[in-house]
Amino acid sequence: MTAVHTRDYATEDTGEVWTPDKAKAYRDVFMDFLNYWEVATKDHGNVMLGSYINGAQVKVVDQIFAGLQEGIHDFKIGKGRQQGISSICRPFTTLWLALHEGARGAFVLDSAVHMAEARREVEHSISRLPSRLKFPAFKSNRYGGAFANGSAVNFAQAGTKETASSGGLGRGSGTNVVHGSEMCMWGSKEAVVSFNKSLAKTWKNRLYLWESTGRNIGSVWWQMWQRARVNDLEEATIFTGWYLIAANRLPRGTAKFDRFGTPPITPAEARRIAEVEDRYGVTIDIEQLAWIRKETDPGAYSDADEDDAAVAEGQEDEYGSREDPWVEEEMFTADGSNFFSSERLTEISKTHVRDDFKPWKFFTGTEFLHMSIEPARFKRDTQLRVWEEPKPDGVYIVAADPAYGANERNDRSAAQVLRCFADKIEQVAEFASTNVQPHQFAWILASLMGWYHNTRLMLEINGPGVAVWQEYSSLKRIITTGYLKPEADEQGLKNYFANTKNYLYARPDALVPGGGSFHHKTNGPNKVPMMERMRDFMTNGGLIIRSRELIDEMRAVTRDGDSIKAEGDDHDDRVLAMAMGILCWEQNERKTMIASGRTREFEASKARMSMADQFQLLSKHHLDTFFKKKQGDRRAANLLARQQAWRGR
Repeated sequence: MTAVHTRDYATEDTGEVWTPDKAKAYRDVFMDFLNYWEVATKDHGNVMLGSYINGAQVKVVDQIFAGLQEGIHDFKIGKGRQQGISSICRPFTTLWLALHEGARGAFVLDSAVHMAEARREVEHSISRLPSRLKFPAFKSNRYGGAFANGSAVNFAQAGTKETASSGGLGRGSGTNVVHGSEMCMWGSKEAVVSFNKSLAKTWKNRLYLWESTGRNIGSVWWQMWQRARVNDLEEATIFTGWYLIAANRLPRGTAKFDRFGTPPITPAEARRIAEVEDRYGVTIDIEQLAWIRKETDPGAYSDADEDDAAVAEGQEDEYGSREDPWVEEEMFTADGSNFFSSERLTEISKTHVRDDFKPWKFFTGTEFLHMSIEPARFKRDTQLRVWEEPKPDGVYIVAADPAYGANERNDRSAAQVLRCFADKIEQVAEFASTNVQPHQFAWILASLMGWYHNTRLMLEINGPGVAVWQEYSSLKRIITTGYLKPEADEQGLKNYFANTKNYLYARPDALVPGGGSFHHKTNGPNKVPMMERMRDFMTNGGLIIRSRELIDEMRAVTRDGDSIKAEGDDHDDRVLAMAMGILCWEQNERKTMIASGRTREFEASKARMSMADQFQLLSKHHLDTFFKKKQGDRRAANLLARQQAWRGR
């Protein structure tokens, strides 16, 4: 290896976005550097890492350099157990500090024990580098160290619990190079926020590597991963599945392979294999499948009785997938029992979720008639996502959950716009925002109702929902008969509320439906059947979901007895609004649509008709109606004649 200081590939002045040549040159230097980086392994003792690098480590390195060529300097690395990702990130970070003069680095671990282990490994590995590399001299102490080129590094612990000192991480020091390890064990969201505030935002040579196995939905690491997925211009997610490790296989001809590799591939396994190939380009063979069967569900292939096998299978469902995940979503599980099937949600994400929505942002102003809506410039500004604009003959439901409505922890107002059919209900628009007051939310709901025209509103009226409903009712009177009527007429809003209806609550066992009160108050007894019905339609395909954000919220919903809600600090506003919309559809619009045969396919075939076909269909309808009326008139006349003849006897 050439001495690391003789050609500083990383500090060539090419700006934040690396050229392919620069990335290749640095990668070559790093891969050679690994041949001199000594680490202790549990199976082989002290070895040079370059001789034992695995597929997961190679993928991480390659995707880091791919990200740098796109101007990305912040990487979230999700992994399975025993993949050596921490072992590859430490030399990467160390070499980066050595090649960038004046860098300020940090190795941040979850606990004091792991912090000490990381410090000893870095000190040992640097001390074993041969002098001919002319690696910058490194002096260290308990809490950090300094390189001869002016770069410095701190070793810090984030802590596994929320404490009074959690917010102190990173305070008083600026940092531009980070290796954060085992993020799933970080217990304080405040620590992450505090530390991120200390990170450089513009230095062209900044580098942030965060890596961890998965854990709970709603955890600090889960939130960081979700944010990185959305913030794809500044952050990148890198996922390393168990199948990237060459040793994770059971060779043919062994007793273990005979037990775990010979049973036929199940439909569920076939789907997972196909998904891995489709998403990550990796083909899983039968020897690898035998290994993962042994690791995650050994009881299903043993001679144990059925009860023991069921216990083993249940354990795999809850914990095995996050220890050795196939896809990135499996890294995270819930403390309670997942309410919605993760596999079904993944399938819906692939088949129905669409990212080609029209993004909009509301500007509410001081009066409803002065409110405006403009295309959102950035994802973070998007309040309304529209997948389908109003259809003239469409029937719609607007279901809304104001902030702090059904759940006092939810600080976001959400609304679902759903198109109704006899057999399905389809999401066509979604609103979500933390920055609207109750009266503004009422105006937004009114605008959605008026735009989609043939609509029925269902509103959660717990808490702030009452204020929303009062404002909506007042607005309707003001627009239709009150002081804003002239101005509304001038703006073409004379019939704005003409075809809008409200949901009438009635007990499901009521003899006369529709005799109850306006809208809905969600509580324990009525939330369970409402959520169960949503799950029914999600499972059988009756619910068509377009929103990726809704899918993410559904993944966080768990069940503990009769409690169905989002895990931890996560949101379920979108989920509850959707469940309410389904309830409204079933109790109101669906019945008449079933009677008239207005299925989704029927509506689609009608939309595909030419004008001539539609005219012919309309003419046939009029003709059929005419003859049915005549036939009814004849029956009535015959009945009357028979009645008169009977009276004459």
